Amino acid sequence: MIWKQKIKLSKNIKSWLFQKKKANVPISEICEKVGISRKTFYNYFRDRWDIVEQIILDDIEKPIVQGNAEKLPYHDTTYIIFEKFLFEKSFYKIVITENCQNSLFESLIECFAKIISNCYDKPGLTESEAKYVDYKEASNIVMLLRKWAKDGMNEPIESMVKVCMYSNIDAKR
Repeated sequence: MIWKQKIKLSKNIKSWLFQKKKANVPISEICEKVGISRKTFYNYFRDRWDIVEQIILDDIEKPIVQGNAEKLPYHDTTYIIFEKFLFEKSFYKIVITENCQNSLFESLIECFAKIISNCYDKPGLTESEAKYVDYKEASNIVMLLRKWAKDGMNEPIESMVKVCMYSNIDAKR
């Protein structure tokens, strides 16, 4: 029940943050606008960035779970996530481009690392090395999403996925 309340609260806050056009707002203002007490707020969230993190994770978790369940290729799952970001372009341009806490980016990196770890084999690597490769690739995607948002998300999704799939290591000189 608490989880459902947290998701419902996150959606209400997301809608309000979208109208506000910024994510860095005082908790007292968030509580007032969504009609909850500060105590209730802190029952569900650590701070205002925890809300943003929760919203983003809720948005991308479904495609990740679906992609893994259907054993979709990394390319397809990545496309779905970029598509989700583009669909909610106005919101993501606000929250991703603001100077927010590193925990948001760390959470996104961990989510993408899960996608990557389940999408392809890494022969010749130890389990530990494979986790570092997953983290490196996930970091690249998250930073690319951030840059794409800062630039207005004008590049087509296909181009962004192509950039994600491109590897300097595999490129011929």
